[in-house]
Amino acid sequence: MLCNKETLKELFKKDEAIKYLKPIRGTPPYWQSSQKDIFAMIRQLGVPTFFCSFSSADFRWSEIVNTILKQQGDMRNTENMTWDEKCKVLCSNPVTAARMFNHRFNTFLKDVIMSEAEPIGKIIDYFYRVEFQQRGSPHTHCLFWVENAPKYGEDDNEEVMSFIDKYVTCEIPDEKVDKELHDIVMAVHQHSKNHSKTCKKKGTVCRFNFPRPPSTKTFISEPSKPDKDTKKDEKVAKEILSGLWKVIKEHEDENLDVSEIFNKSGLTQESFEKYFRFITNRNTVVLKREPNEIYTNQYNPHLLRAWNANMDIQYILDAFSCVCIHYKLHK
Repeated sequence: MLCNKETLKELFKKDEAIKYLKPIRGTPPYWQSSQKDIFAMIRQLGVPTFFCSFSSADFRWSEIVNTILKQQGDMRNTENMTWDEKCKVLCSNPVTAARMFNHRFNTFLKDVIMSEAEPIGKIIDYFYRVEFQQRGSPHTHCLFWVENAPKYGEDDNEEVMSFIDKYVTCEIPDEKVDKELHDIVMAVHQHSKNHSKTCKKKGTVCRFNFPRPPSTKTFISEPSKPDKDTKKDEKVAKEILSGLWKVIKEHEDENLDVSEIFNKSGLTQESFEKYFRFITNRNTVVLKREPNEIYTNQYNPHLLRAWNANMDIQYILDAFSCVCIHYKLHK
C-alpha cells in the first residue's frame, strides 16, 4: 500500500496517514480531537460566555530571568541588565521559560479565575489552548462558560450590557485612586499608535480595530437590514464618522470627554449608534470609552491585576462570533 502513489494520496487526502499522531499534543490530529470536544461542549452548554487571551510578559515577570540565571550560576541582577542581555538569557533556556508560563497560567486558572471570588462569574466549564507567537513567547486562548450569564438574543439587551459592564472595561484607572492598576494598564494595555506589520496582516490599517470609537455607554450594534437605501446611508455614515475621528485627532491634547467630542462633531449618543450600525457587518459590542481610551484594550480589573501582563476578554454574542473564535483556536 505504501508503495502505491494513489493509495498514499488518498490516505493523506483523508488525514488517515497522520492519525497515529493523535496522542501527541500540538499535531493536527490532536487538535481535530479537541475540536470535536468543543463542538460537544457547545451542544451541551450553549455558546460560551467569554473568550479570553493571556499573553506572557517575560521581562515584567522577573522570576523567569532570575530562575534561568540561577540555573546557570549567573549572579547578575536583572534590574541592571539591558533588554538585549535579558533576551539572550531567555533564548538560552526556552524550556524553563515555557514551563514557568505553564505553571503560572495553571495556578492563575485554579486560584483566581476558578476561585470562590468569581472575578468573571461562576465558571461551569472552560477550554484553553496554548500557542507560541512567532518570537517564541507563549500565550493562551480560553473559552469560559459562566453560570446564569445572560444570553444575547434570549435575554433583555439591557441585562446583557449590564453584565458586560460588570466584568469588562477599557477604563484607564485614576492614578491617585489605584496606582498599581493604572501602571499595569498604561504599561501593557495600550495599543501602539504606530501600527506594526502584525496589525496590517489582513490588508487593513489595524486588524485589531484600533483606535476604537468613544461612547458614553456600552451598547450592542446590530447591522442595518439591507435595502435600496442602505448604500446611500452607509456612505453618509462613513462621512459623519470620519468627521468624528477628525475632531478626536484635532482635540487629542485637550482632554475632552465623549459628550464634548460628540457636540463638536454634531452627534449625540443616539445618532452615533444609528450611524455605527451602517459600518458594521455583524453584531458588535461597543464598550463605554472616553476619548483618551481609544487605544486601550478591554480587560477585567481583577484578572489583569493578578496576571500582570497583557490580556483580552470578549463577551461572545452569538454562534457566528463563536465560529470566528473557533477559527482562532484551530487555524
